[in-house]
Amino acid sequence: MLEELLRSRGFSVFSSRGSYGDLIQGKRHPSLKVVKNGRRMVLRGNYSGEVLSANIELIRAHLKQGETVLLSPPAISYSENPEGEEINVDGDISAAHVAYGLSSTFVILTDTAGLLKYPSDESSLIPYVPRDRLPDVRNSAQGRFNQKLDAVEIALENCVGNVIISDGRIVNPITQALSGRGTHFS
Repeated sequence: MLEELLRSRGFSVFSSRGSYGDLIQGKRHPSLKVVKNGRRMVLRGNYSGEVLSANIELIRAHLKQGETVLLSPPAISYSENPEGEEINVDGDISAAHVAYGLSSTFVILTDTAGLLKYPSDESSLIPYVPRDRLPDVRNSAQGRFNQKLDAVEIALENCVGNVIISDGRIVNPITQALSGRGTHFS
């Protein structure tokens, strides 16, 4: 959908799975701990993992050609299979690795105004969080939003100067985020 929209507006687009050309590399988890019906279980043979790196040179090559780069999970892992296998990874974490590799501002779009002090109250937006206060605001996050904060932390730890979590439901969300909307981390 996004690729078609960008192309219809005249953009040249490179759209790919992270596994293509080793764009996003990771490590497969040999097992996954889950809670099912109140019981803790270990799933083996799953294809989930963690991101280790991004192939920044290949991404830069596409950007230098004037292409907008769209990447999605899965990543590629060589940890369990020397020929490589696709693994499911978190898209925000993958994007954090790309952002710090490119030394760029990192914008995460979500379905809330940003990080909210009270998750059910859109007016409780926390507009700014300095790097050293990130652990203090984690208790404001619920569910999958914690993964977004993990991505923020990875980016900040790797010298990305500006990270933003902002509302993807609005018109021109990236422009608005870069203009001050959402939660800014630095």
